[in-house]
Amino acid sequence: MYSINSEIEELQERISILQKEKYRLGLLNQANDGEELGDKYSNLSVDLEYAEQSSNIDEYALTIEGTLNISYEYEKSPVNISVTYSSWATRDTLGDGPVVNFYINVTGEPNSFAETIQSAFETPEDWKYLMIDLDAL
Repeated sequence: MYSINSEIEELQERISILQKEKYRLGLLNQANDGEELGDKYSNLSVDLEYAEQSSNIDEYALTIEGTLNISYEYEKSPVNISVTYSSWATRDTLGDGPVVNFYINVTGEPNSFAETIQSAFETPEDWKYLMIDLDAL
């Protein structure tokens, strides 16, 4: 039984690595026209957690929770872009639209890739659709 569990853990770790690579390539396709970053950039990593939940009781109910972390090194200095998006809607919010909570935090030296990302995804809706697109890959 131990060897089966060990093999499952190894496969789950491999899946995680492949998902991160898929998210990395997806981000480059959307924000950088598929181009790899230049020599000043290294270790680009993209982590995503995204979930949607609906209700059988209220046909208009929808809750979305998403967290996106983009990290890389620019001239050997770490840069991190953390985005949190959440929204909820019910029949009661139908006329006003969903209630949205959005937070973005950028740490590290300003650089052209961070600026490219932030100009490509300016609004909470832009970030939500990026998360949806990456999750669908």
